[in-house]
Amino acid sequence: MKIAITRLENKAAGDRALCAAYGHDCYTVSPLRAELREERIDAFIEAVHRGEFDCLFFASALPAELIAPRLERWPRVIAIGPKTAEVLR
Repeated sequence: MKIAITRLENKAAGDRALCAAYGHDCYTVSPLRAELREERIDAFIEAVHRGEFDCLFFASALPAELIAPRLERWPRVIAIGPKTAEVLR
């Protein structure tokens, strides 16, 4: 399975190895720095709409707030934490 995980770049170190250990491919989406990275958000949303991901992991509420309202296609979605889950409802 190809999995996208939204996470800050400095917190994504072990994601690829963890996914690989379970036989999955990992794509880390880091839409945030000191400023919003609108071009990355746009590119990610386009990839979701093209069906490039089987599952989206939202590890933080802020990326969920930025991305979810713009999604027209929803693959399987997993929210990490209650605040993130609330945003995605």
